[in-house]
Amino acid sequence: MTLEQMLLIFCGIVILILIILVFFMYIRIKQLIRDFELLESQIMFTDSEFDTLMQNVEEIGNLKI
Repeated sequence: MTLEQMLLIFCGIVILILIILVFFMYIRIKQLIRDFELLESQIMFTDSEFDTLMQNVEEIGNLKI
């Protein structure tokens, strides 16, 4: 084998490893996005919940202790 052939094989292997790494990163990003959306749905307030919270805060502010 000549030096050029060895270098070509080495670069091909490196490119293959990098493609596999990108694929695993893609899978991990999809998992993180799914987890983020799950957490976001758990902390979302509906309009009625927000209105109720605002009324309760105003009532507490109006109390005279």
